[in-house]
Amino acid sequence: MTFIRATCLAIALAGPATMPLAAQESYRITTGDPGGVYYPVAGAICSLVNRAAQTRPPCRTITSDGSVANLEALRTNQARFAIAQNDIATQAHGGRGLFDGAAPFDTLRTVFSLHNETLTILARGDSGITTFDDLRGRRVNLGNVGSGQRATTDAILDAKGWSLEDFELVSELSASDQTAELCAGDLDAGIYIVGHPAGVIAAALAACDLVFVAADDADIAALVDSRDEFDLTEIPAETYPQAPDPVATLGVRASLFTTAATMDDTVDHMVASVMRDLDRLTSAHPSLAALTPEPMVRLTSSVPLHPAARRYFQVTGYLDLQSDAD
Repeated sequence: MTFIRATCLAIALAGPATMPLAAQESYRITTGDPGGVYYPVAGAICSLVNRAAQTRPPCRTITSDGSVANLEALRTNQARFAIAQNDIATQAHGGRGLFDGAAPFDTLRTVFSLHNETLTILARGDSGITTFDDLRGRRVNLGNVGSGQRATTDAILDAKGWSLEDFELVSELSASDQTAELCAGDLDAGIYIVGHPAGVIAAALAACDLVFVAADDADIAALVDSRDEFDLTEIPAETYPQAPDPVATLGVRASLFTTAATMDDTVDHMVASVMRDLDRLTSAHPSLAALTPEPMVRLTSSVPLHPAARRYFQVTGYLDLQSDAD
């Protein structure tokens, strides 16, 4: 079997990585690939924070390799906030899964939930792949090791009892890099974890003949039943011109995280800036269009709310005072 190695956990930090946080901006948010959804979502959040208080240190975004790298940036004090998949945050908080062998990140805290991300599988139109099981024995990109995409994919493989040996070829390319391999015919299918609509998906569909593959079989349904972080969802019909019908698949929510060390007034300002002008956030990217306060305070991971976020949501009535989120 051939393995194609790609980038893993390196974070493209804007400025020297060794600079102590005290000398950096108070609102640095780690995001993801500029072709994905984290990047514009974080940019919209920063715009609201900066608009609300020009006198505070400005909110700035940091591109990265995604969820795992973002949580490590929080752990190592290189960022104050981070967007990450809830399933990956749960693993970090408990010191298991991708973080097995590391100390539990028990100071990790949720600020609020954001958009739903979906397992998105694109296959070459001439591949004959129409279901997840059709990927077995084929040339598939599972995602770079250490990414949230790869962790979610690995969870599905475990649920199916598959290993990497079940594929003809496994590549470990980033979401942005796999499109060229698909269109060149070097891969039969590629996997993305992304909110929709996404620029990286639109670009892939425009580049060559690719089709969506559903992921809603009994094994995936059982995985969803066993993990609070996952749900069954769909890519809505006509999200892309090439996909007139809905595509059933697995979903996981993305959230904004910080740590218990972040000062209450910093978190309060972050939350208040967004919630007081939520219409601006929901209009910033189509993946946020349906976002309302209720799902933003619903925890689908083991990571508790930061106390300042919890107080804001309680005082404003978004969070039931009897909630066990703490």
